[in-house]
Amino acid sequence: MFNRESIIKLLTLVLISLISCLSLSACSSLSANDDTKKPKKFRVQTEWGKYSFYNAQSQYLQNYGFAKKSICAISLMNSFSLNIDNIKGYVLEKNKREKKFEEVVNEGVNILKKSPLHSEVSNNKLHEFVYQNLLQNELLLSYISMTNKRAKENSENSNRSNFLIKIDDYKKFYEIYHCSSVLNYNIE
Repeated sequence: MFNRESIIKLLTLVLISLISCLSLSACSSLSANDDTKKPKKFRVQTEWGKYSFYNAQSQYLQNYGFAKKSICAISLMNSFSLNIDNIKGYVLEKNKREKKFEEVVNEGVNILKKSPLHSEVSNNKLHEFVYQNLLQNELLLSYISMTNKRAKENSENSNRSNFLIKIDDYKKFYEIYHCSSVLNYNIE
């Protein structure tokens, strides 16, 4: 009747609606003594509640398969460097990559629009949710890169700047995650 994936998606929607309800005053309760029957909103909005709300939206995108596209889009944009010798080629390539990145962002927004939880949410807010997801995945890539470098080198004797994520690292991620087929875009 229900497969595991549909149950997970359903539970995710319930969790997101609960977090939305509690953290951003989306829920309201009616007082028994209130003759006007106007909704009474929660008054406390903690920073943790606000963060949890954004995090839940990002996790919603992850559950719908946006994670890989998000990682690929970040890798695509960060694996590109300025070529002073060929400025025109650089600008053309940058424009192509930015269009591909925009497609990924719009796909994330469309995933959120299909959700009944986001039907009343503005486009700007949906874009914020997608950017939150992209940022989380960029931090994940940085962490993976740093962990791999620490495993290869003795962290006590190495220079800290060696642990910074570089263009070549993003190119490796682009290859490892098969981003050429995910985004239908090949990089050099």
